[in-house]
Amino acid sequence: MVTIIPSRVEKIWESWNVRGAILLSFFIQMFLVLFAPSRKRSDNMLVGFAIWSAYLLADWAANFSVGLVTSNNGNNNDTAKDNLMALWAPFLLLHFGGPDTITALNLEDNLLWLRQIPGLLFKTLALVYVFVVTVPQNRLWAPTLLIFVAGIIKYSERTCALYVASNMILGEESKESVLPNKTTKELIEELTRQQRLDFSYKRLIDVGPLGDILMEYRDYFWPHTNQSPIEALNSTEVFCEFTYELYYTKASILRNKVACIARFAALSSVVVALGLFISMEKDHLYKFDKTDAAVTYLLFYGALFLETISVFRLIFSEWMLVISNESSQNDSYLGRAIKFCQVKILEPILVLQRSRFSKCKNTPYTDFEELSTPFLFRRWCGSISGLNLIKICLGEGRPKKQYLHFKLVEFLEGVFYQIAPYFGAKDLKLLKYKVKSPFFLDLWQFILADLTSLLPNMRNDDLRGRIHAAIDTRIESRAHYAKVAGALMSLEGFIIHRIGDNEYAFDEMILLLHLSTDLCYDNDEHNVAANKRHLVKLLSDYMLYLLLMQPNMMSEVPGFAQKSEFQRIYSALIPFIREEDPNIRDHELRIRLLNLIKGSGLPTLRGACLLAEELNDEFPPDMKWEFIGMVWVQMLLFVAEKNRPSSHAQHLSKGGGLISLVWLASLLVRLNGDREEQPWFQQSP
Repeated sequence: MVTIIPSRVEKIWESWNVRGAILLSFFIQMFLVLFAPSRKRSDNMLVGFAIWSAYLLADWAANFSVGLVTSNNGNNNDTAKDNLMALWAPFLLLHFGGPDTITALNLEDNLLWLRQIPGLLFKTLALVYVFVVTVPQNRLWAPTLLIFVAGIIKYSERTCALYVASNMILGEESKESVLPNKTTKELIEELTRQQRLDFSYKRLIDVGPLGDILMEYRDYFWPHTNQSPIEALNSTEVFCEFTYELYYTKASILRNKVACIARFAALSSVVVALGLFISMEKDHLYKFDKTDAAVTYLLFYGALFLETISVFRLIFSEWMLVISNESSQNDSYLGRAIKFCQVKILEPILVLQRSRFSKCKNTPYTDFEELSTPFLFRRWCGSISGLNLIKICLGEGRPKKQYLHFKLVEFLEGVFYQIAPYFGAKDLKLLKYKVKSPFFLDLWQFILADLTSLLPNMRNDDLRGRIHAAIDTRIESRAHYAKVAGALMSLEGFIIHRIGDNEYAFDEMILLLHLSTDLCYDNDEHNVAANKRHLVKLLSDYMLYLLLMQPNMMSEVPGFAQKSEFQRIYSALIPFIREEDPNIRDHELRIRLLNLIKGSGLPTLRGACLLAEELNDEFPPDMKWEFIGMVWVQMLLFVAEKNRPSSHAQHLSKGGGLISLVWLASLLVRLNGDREEQPWFQQSP
């Protein structure tokens, strides 16, 4: 009989199927331990795809290994091999428990925590069956049972972490495992009795358990008043990391004393089991196959390596610094010892994660300092994505070169764009116009200045009230603004009343301001004094990026319609571009396109031109760009605060972004109400 699979391949499969499957499961766990944290540091799609693939393959490989071990056990006519397979089986429970660095890929995985319980039960029963079959002749029963104990503890940890995260998503509080002391509501009641409750604290109730964390550890996030911009950024990044770890890792349960004892028991079980196995092999109780013995040692030492990495990650983390801060308040010998370790060991290591900036070498940003924290020590992606409407229109409207290889590439692109949406990939055409810019210290200072001056005193939660308060604050506090108060009130009428009367939907307002920013940007192209325009344009392009490529971050905003107005503007501009001479330079075509916008009949385009003309005519460049930037900051903050905490948590799992950073910073700024009247951030003169 003819066989499709060669006999040599069949023999290799028979001898290596169980070994290969278990080793594959182990190496996937190794990959996740080392690289899963990269997804909070990068918004690169390839990084996300690699971690997504490994996360899905991890459970599949472990399940496949369980099936192979169960079906092969007892069929080897080799007692030593059967006993080794029984010893390998509980290692799969360790793999099912997963690494500390990732318990969930998406927020929805946390809500399915109940599925882990029957999974733990049935997988444990299947592996117990493998062990029971070998019991009469199995002299490796002691190390096997110890690994079972460690595996059950690890699997239980994962289930508990998913449960705690699901409670956070549903707005429930798990006081023992997340916050053992006062909750936000209790502190709110106390502040009410002391007549110190204000609008800022009421906002903290809406964020649920994250508000608890902020109130519980406010002394840690806010070590002193008048922080420098870099210190304020570092506090925000730490809160960013805390938020990510509570939703996607085991950090929430590893602060619990019971969990720490269980973790120590699991690690001890693996160490003792390894010692027993080494002594049994030296006593020659079994004559193990060399390859099988090597696989067994790899599993043992691999488990110890993974556990050691997890312990070190926990010890040298911000969570441990918080715990040591609490313990060091005790004046006992233990408290002083913890304080010594904190100052001499923990804090110097965590300094590596602190935010740092260096001079930017890329034009036109050479006057600014960019975030230069090394990738391995970042807590978020550290960059700003952006889309520009004019560039999109120019890119799609210009005729493509007619060479054969360009035609082939264009054809393949078209096929790819048609197929990709069926696999959940959307907006890929826009992806090629996405630009990533560095995160600048000047931009952070500009945003913080608005947050710290307006948020603590803000009583109105709608966008109209925010912009009105921002304009009034500038007129009252800055003499040079009082000179142009009339022009400011005119702009207030143009922007605010349209928002209030719903003349423009929110997406139309973004496009209107985006085009106005572009018109003003080109008008000040040769003005050296208008240096701030580069930063404001980054905000403008970032808001368009959120509108077109991150609609989930805009979905909670009233009046949001993702692409309707964008499609109208796009359809109006593309025919004009296609009629132009294909040899004309992009810069010249851009100028002609902006002139076309001025004569357009679309309300959004006409409004953008009117706003840009008034800004260019009535304001000096520095004041103009400060005003435009102020409006963008208020719109960004408005969108950020309209999102649910879970939406920001989902965003953080993909590298985060400016919107989540601003939202977390706004929560920290709102704590100003409980301090003496000192600002959280020291503004530069």
